[in-house]
Amino acid sequence: MRHFKFTLLALSIFFTIYACNSDKATNTDTNTDNSTDTPSETIEVEEPEEKGPKTYYVMAPSGLNLRGTANPKSEKITKVPYGAAVIADAPSKSADDNMTIEGLNGHMLPVSYGNHKGFIFDGFLSSIPVPNGVNKQKYVTELKRQGFDANYEFQLVDEEETLTEDTQLTFPAADMQEAFTIAKKFNFFSYNNDDFKFQAAYPDPSLKGVLMNTKKGGIESLKLKENAKDEDGNEVEKYEYNHDTYWLEAYFNITYDSNRQPIKFEHEHRSEGGGATYWLYKKDGDYVLISSAFAD
Repeated sequence: MRHFKFTLLALSIFFTIYACNSDKATNTDTNTDNSTDTPSETIEVEEPEEKGPKTYYVMAPSGLNLRGTANPKSEKITKVPYGAAVIADAPSKSADDNMTIEGLNGHMLPVSYGNHKGFIFDGFLSSIPVPNGVNKQKYVTELKRQGFDANYEFQLVDEEETLTEDTQLTFPAADMQEAFTIAKKFNFFSYNNDDFKFQAAYPDPSLKGVLMNTKKGGIESLKLKENAKDEDGNEVEKYEYNHDTYWLEAYFNITYDSNRQPIKFEHEHRSEGGGATYWLYKKDGDYVLISSAFAD
């Protein structure tokens, strides 16, 4: 009799455990099905903005005036020389109260310079140290010394009576306007370099505004020759100019993205005895300046 009761008790426990396991299996299958019907939501977490003082470097060749207020015509406190560092409380350049000065877009940024405090036009401020001279290799060495990632490559090729000197400079500028201005320090526009302006405001519809060139030293105004598309569908403007006193062929191409921002510059000039080709573009977050000079 005891054996019979023990058997009934064992069977009861067995079926209870089996029923519980079946319920768990059913619930697990249901959760799996629900997760298939309702895809999991991907939450993008924005990285916090950098806060605290930010160092900028003056890249205006003649220096920048430190002003008493945000008015660019207000009282001048002192002049900050080319290459000097200023400290801004804001972590980055602001888009408020934009203005264009000498073809550069920016605004009056509150900064400290030594014991002075005031406002300075940030269109001529660089996020990295600026070149001291035209030696690209020395510039890269200095950038690395100060903790910036930069690279320099050089190659000399003598082929078919043509000597070609190729250099490539990679540097971490904040934007194309900054990269453009630094490139000019290496004579990116080898002829009448100082006449070429980065026109962020695009004031002249006929030029659509990256370049302004006054008639100086015999060179004619730059002319828009053709609008085209590159292989990625970006707009390319092709300019040409000629010298009116001796033979010179030159062109300048500007590639824009869909937001009408310049993303690549290409410049070539050729005269008797040789010439040069230059490229400036963004790649993997850095800017690349390539020059290829040749002598016939």
